[in-house]
Amino acid sequence: MTATVPPLPHWVDPADPGSQFTMTDGVRAVAGTEAPVHVSVVHQRLRDTWNIAGSETRSRDNIDAAIRLADVIRDGEFITLADAPGPVVRTPVPACQRTIEQVHDRELGLALVNLVRDAAGISRSELTARVAHLYGWAADEPDITGRMGEIISELRRNGTLAGDHHAAPPAHAGPPRP
Repeated sequence: MTATVPPLPHWVDPADPGSQFTMTDGVRAVAGTEAPVHVSVVHQRLRDTWNIAGSETRSRDNIDAAIRLADVIRDGEFITLADAPGPVVRTPVPACQRTIEQVHDRELGLALVNLVRDAAGISRSELTARVAHLYGWAADEPDITGRMGEIISELRRNGTLAGDHHAAPPAHAGPPRP
């Protein structure tokens, strides 16, 4: 699901100094609907809704300032709200095609654990391929296999998944541990 961003008042120019204070409602709207959401996705939603050209440096700086002012929690390159629900797996829709960098580790972990549980065990390469397919990515891309491998290893370390470097049987039926 993509956020419905409120329009800016007609007198606000996103490039003007001080406009970041008016932009905070848009930031909170995106975070409230799509959290955890990558900062680049927030930028894209606001630019699309407010008809901001991607190369306008002052507008981009004002969006970054609005993110800092919006009473959201920053987790690396992701933002969320303090009362945001737990992670959910969000598959792509035409309005929201995310890269692997734009999907939070908790969401990818949940997708991995759910697929392992549903398959009652699966090879690591098949698991990576299925999650990549779920998100519309090519499973053989190095950034995909590398990131999935890191998350699978972490899920094994914390006991959420069992197995070795070749197979991933479920360790238990609960959600991934943080």
